[in-house]
Amino acid sequence: MSNEFKAIDADFSEVKSCFKKWGFSCFKTSIGNQNLQSITVFCCQTESLNLLKQEWKKINNVIAATYVANNDSPFERWNTYLLFVCTDKDKLPRSTHYDIENNKFSMRKMVIQKQAILKDDGVADILNRKVLSCDIELIQEVSGTPENPQLFNITERLLSADINTKNASKALEGRENWLDSELKRVSNNED
Repeated sequence: MSNEFKAIDADFSEVKSCFKKWGFSCFKTSIGNQNLQSITVFCCQTESLNLLKQEWKKINNVIAATYVANNDSPFERWNTYLLFVCTDKDKLPRSTHYDIENNKFSMRKMVIQKQAILKDDGVADILNRKVLSCDIELIQEVSGTPENPQLFNITERLLSADINTKNASKALEGRENWLDSELKRVSNNED
C-alpha cells in the first residue's frame, strides 16, 4: 500500500453483533518510505439518520475498545479515523454533523451523506481526497528570476540602500538609519 487507501479484511463480528443495521469496512494506507506506519479508517454505513444520531457514540466506543486499543503503535492509534456514511433522504442536521466531527474521543471522525451505500472504491476515493488530500494539484515551481519583477517602492528603496552587511555593528547601524529614514518618509507622506 502506498499513498492511497485500500480496503482490508477485518473481523467485524463483534461490532456487527451489536449494530445489525450497519455496514462496516476497514481501509488502510501506509505512510513513509519504509511503509512501517499506517493510517486506518473504519467506515460505518447506515441508511437511517435516526440510527446515526442514536448510535454513533456507541459505535465509536466499541470500535475504540475492540480494534484501536489493541494497536501497539502510538502513531497508528493517533491516526485512526471513523467515517460515518448516511444515505437517508432527510438532510443531516448541521448540529449532528458538528457533534460527531468535533468529538475527538479515541478517533477523528468524518460524516458524509450520500444517495446510496458506497462500494469500497467509492469509500477509498473519499478517503484519498479527505484524509490524504490527493485532489490537490501542485503547481510546478518556477525556476529562475522573472524578467520584470514588480517590486513595491519600499523594497526598491531597501535594495538600493547601501547597508554594510560584512560588519555586524555597521549592519545594525545601517538598518537603523534606513528604518529611521523610512519612518520620516511615511510621516511626511512621501509615498
